[in-house]
Amino acid sequence: MDGHANSAERLTRAQCLDLLRSTGIGRIAYSQRAMPAIVTVDYAVIDEALVLRIDEGAPELAPMRNAVVAFQADHSGGLDGRSWSVTCVGNARAVDNPATVVALAGAGEWSSAGSPRPAFLRMDPELLEGRLFRDLPRPGGDRPPLTVTV
Repeated sequence: MDGHANSAERLTRAQCLDLLRSTGIGRIAYSQRAMPAIVTVDYAVIDEALVLRIDEGAPELAPMRNAVVAFQADHSGGLDGRSWSVTCVGNARAVDNPATVVALAGAGEWSSAGSPRPAFLRMDPELLEGRLFRDLPRPGGDRPPLTVTV
């Protein structure tokens, strides 16, 4: 070992939500034709819920509606060597109120340009966990290559 004090600190629910507010791109896992699937999505945290923005015509939208899904977002450390990962599980419900959809579509907080025909899902995290990692080697930095045969 190189003496790194690699440690993972469990985060509180409030800390997880604060970290999720700091970025807007994550991954959602869902079931599609009885197989696991993962897709990258735009999201925003509103109160304690995640609002996912997906193209109205996307094939993943239908299997996500009214389904239990898992969500994950992370950040690989910058110069301070701190990285984090937050995961949550909950039921994804369509946002159907026309005024709310118009307001969400016009909000400027989304991370990407997105679709001209967005649909929105609300996920209330029932399980929410996060970890803060300190003193990790930087990608492409001083991490030695693995030399294990598998």
